[in-house]
Amino acid sequence: MIDFRSLSYFVVACEQENLGAAARELGIAPSTLSASLKALETDFGGSLFRKQGAGLSPKRLAHWLYRAAVPLLLMEAFACRRVAASPEAPITRLRVDVRLRFAFGQFRLALGKATAETARAEPLVLVDPQWPLETGAAFGTAGADMLGFDEDASVVVEAVARTADPAAGEIALREDPWMVVSRNFGLDEETGGNGAVAAQRLVVPAFQPAVVDQLMAHLRARRMTLQALDAAPGDWPQLLDEHSGCAFLLPESAIAPRLGVARINATPLDPPLSATLVARTDGSATALRFVDRLKAAFEDRGPGPVFEPILTGRRIRYFNLAYELGRVSAAARAASVAQPALSQQLHKLEDSLGTTLFDRRTFGLVRTKTSANFALATNLLDRRLRELAMSGSTASLIEGGRLSLGILPSVSHHGHLVNRITEAVLALREQYPAMSVAVREAPNGTLQNLVLGGRVGLAIVETALSQMPRLALDASEELAVIANPRYALLPPGPVRLADLAHLPLALPTSLFGLRQLLDASARAAGIEIRPRHEIDALTMLIALLTREPIATVLPASAVMPEIVAGELSAHMIVEPTINRRLFVIYSGDRSLTPAERDLVKLLRLHLSSGAQERVPSLAMSG
Repeated sequence: MIDFRSLSYFVVACEQENLGAAARELGIAPSTLSASLKALETDFGGSLFRKQGAGLSPKRLAHWLYRAAVPLLLMEAFACRRVAASPEAPITRLRVDVRLRFAFGQFRLALGKATAETARAEPLVLVDPQWPLETGAAFGTAGADMLGFDEDASVVVEAVARTADPAAGEIALREDPWMVVSRNFGLDEETGGNGAVAAQRLVVPAFQPAVVDQLMAHLRARRMTLQALDAAPGDWPQLLDEHSGCAFLLPESAIAPRLGVARINATPLDPPLSATLVARTDGSATALRFVDRLKAAFEDRGPGPVFEPILTGRRIRYFNLAYELGRVSAAARAASVAQPALSQQLHKLEDSLGTTLFDRRTFGLVRTKTSANFALATNLLDRRLRELAMSGSTASLIEGGRLSLGILPSVSHHGHLVNRITEAVLALREQYPAMSVAVREAPNGTLQNLVLGGRVGLAIVETALSQMPRLALDASEELAVIANPRYALLPPGPVRLADLAHLPLALPTSLFGLRQLLDASARAAGIEIRPRHEIDALTMLIALLTREPIATVLPASAVMPEIVAGELSAHMIVEPTINRRLFVIYSGDRSLTPAERDLVKLLRLHLSSGAQERVPSLAMSG
């Protein structure tokens, strides 16, 4: 079950350079932190992080969860402060719309410090930050009115093109200089500084159009070129890896120690240029005081605050049942726990809050004004936790997330396997229209490493890998010797496995599953197969067949158009036959997302429906 403490661990993990630093900040063992993060991934049925070098980098789901977790943890802390105050004391909600297109960075640290200072100075103010420019960021905003706020205040924070003076109603928070950010590959300062990045291609992700326009005009006037990239600015550490040789232009407020950021150079743009971070308020005293704290927080170079939640999902549920039913025994029955256990949890909850929530009488529990206010908050918190759990498994897809798939190399776009996979992917896109699909082509062994390294979510392979979770695709093909008929290497019909020992062959290396299958069958039969050439480029392998008397081994469906045209011949391998079975592999560190499970179903459907098409064609090759 998703809990506040695991969410607080997650937030700290995202805001530190690595998990070791996060564990030290939290005062827990690294193994405890890792177990908590893995539990979150299990709850969501998806992976939060990808391996990046020796560390981790947040995936799209992690970005979504971060933006959902911070307001939820602030609400938990507010609920605890409210229950300790007078039941009649007025409460205020301060909505902060962060229109910066990124959640992590120096601004987030300043926001955390300003929020913590507000909690100390004005404990009955709930600071509710949202990131409306980032899709999915509005999770959990509905229903907050049920807390019965006496006042609503608002602040909008955004970056604007630099002007001489702030516009009417704007409060300048800070100048935000543009920085040139690139990977640091261990070069010294002289070769790795601004002079080196000047030779690199400059790229800027999708910030606000007016700010990017100002930046482009600034560079154009100095005969410098800039490429705008339609990608979320918060993904810049990953973008650095995906666009090697490029340097990214980022506002300083987007850069801070965080997971996935290691070994970077960040130097001011030369000639310099800054945007301006501004705040717009509704004019309320609460909003103006918060903006003053936010400005001061930018000058504070100390570490950010750490969430220390008091509540747990289980205690909230037990309290809600006791409050609703009025008797501990009835609440225990509804929760399917022993009465003493539930009663003990209620006492622990009261001890942690420092207040009494019920008057206990012989006939049951009597509600108090304090428990009535607390129940409003716990009902909302319970609802938010359930929404979080239900939304998390599809959050990355709702936000136009990416499903990554590894496939085996194909001889050409006419191949049976590549066409059936294409049909399955297109059918999946109809179910998830906002989703993009990233496909990597690689041999069996490489696909396994890509999955283990988190670079690919699913991969279709040719051999069952015992050390990895796998799902059979119910697709099987017999291997055949493929040759050019004009060289008359083989008579029509099948060929015995033993005959391959004397046949000139060009085969892929053992990185390919079909080579592993062929070698395993040969060893079992006491046969040694020595190929003349080992070629992993399948298109080159087929091209070689047209230029010299040599054969290869493939499923016949891979070159069916060439077989039908008479350009190649297929000879089934017999005594014994060798069947290539297909599997989907994935990392054992996580569960499949709903989209991935749907893709597996579609792959099975399309691969099995295409099996009948191969039968008459293969008969021709004999």
